[in-house]
Formats: sequence, structure tokens, C-alpha cells
Amino acid sequence: MRIYVLALLAVLPTGFANADQSHITVQVNPKEIVVSGVSPGSDVYLFGGLQVPHGYYSSLDRVDLTATDDDHDGVVHFPYPKGVPLRSVWVAVDQRNGDLGAGTRTGYPLKINDIPPGAWKRKSGNAVDTLSIAHKALQYLLVHPGEGAWIWAAYQGGSRDEDGQDDRILTISADHMLPSKKSTPKPSHAFPGGGVLVAIDPYTLEIVTSRVPQ
Repeated sequence: MRIYVLALLAVLPTGFANADQSHITVQVNPKEIVVSGVSPGSDVYLFGGLQVPHGYYSSLDRVDLTATDDDHDGVVHFPYPKGVPLRSVWVAVDQRNGDLGAGTRTGYPLKINDIPPGAWKRKSGNAVDTLSIAHKALQYLLVHPGEGAWIWAAYQGGSRDEDGQDDRILTISADHMLPSKKSTPKPSHAFPGGGVLVAIDPYTLEIVTSRVPQ
């Protein structure tokens, strides 16, 4: 997915939110992202939001990568030989337990917050099946520990904004998310309780995240 813009928005610095940023560390280097503190032998999903400069404009890109801790040392390396842009944010999720960490390159601030509890909706039955967040645009990663990962992107007022209203609220449902791997089945009509939802605003590079309510 790629969009072109003529201006970039600044990101204000902040600390980590109270989501699941436990002992996982994400070190962002100019040509590599190093994730440490993961479960030995686990798969790790790396989700990135990038503002890539091209002279007078920038493209907004999403990166979705997976790697395995094959040597069981709790450290996973993600080479990025074409160069990591300064304006980029990276979130790593341990597929085994859902722990996550986030990082940026030195000199670029990190803004990460919790998804408000009221954003999760139960439209039909008792299952959490809808998510509504006040953002212009978001790129999503959903990780169900031990099961798989799914991705999606939506823009306020666009065809993927499911409330159909120009109300500055983005609404999505689980059953429209796409598997990050061909071997991963489509998600059910509900967000899995205990799953991890990460969303990146491609314009501000703010990260919002939380566990799905049980």
C-alpha cells in the first residue's frame, strides 16, 4: 500500500502506554531492526509504518515481516538493506504470547497509546466484533497468539470505514481483515479474546494498541 503526500506531520514524544510492552526491546538501526526478549524459538511479527522521502514529497508505506528465533536466544534480526527511514515506527509482537515492543531510530520520537476500552464493540451477541477509533487513517495488525496474524488498512469515510459516516471515527470488523500469510485462515466474525491489536496512523505515526477484551 502506498500513498503520496506533500507534507509530513510531526510526532510528539511520549512514553509507552500500558498495553503489553513488557520485556521486548526493538532496536531500530539504519539497515536492520533487532528484536530481543522474545520467547526462545518463537515467531515474531514486525509491523512498520514508514514515511519515505522522495525529494519534495513522501510516500506512506507499511511493512509486514515475520521471522523465527531459530537459535533460541530470544533475539530476532530483520535486515532492511534499502535503509530504514528516520520517520518510521516499528512494532514487534511475539506470536507465542502476544508480548510486544516498539521502537524508532535514534532521534525520532515514539508516540504509543492504549486503544480506549470503549472502542471495542459488541454489535451482535457477546463477542467483540467491531472496533471504532478516532483517527483519519490506520494500518492494523491483529495477532492471535498461537494462531496467526492478520492485517488491514482503512481511511475515515472510505469504503473500508464500516460505519459509513464522515464522523472522524474509523470503524472496522474482524471478518474483513486479511491473513498475513497464505497459510493463515481468515479470522472469524469476532476479534479473538486476548489477541493483540496494533494500529499505526500513517500520517502521524502514532501507535495505538491493546489486548482484545475477553
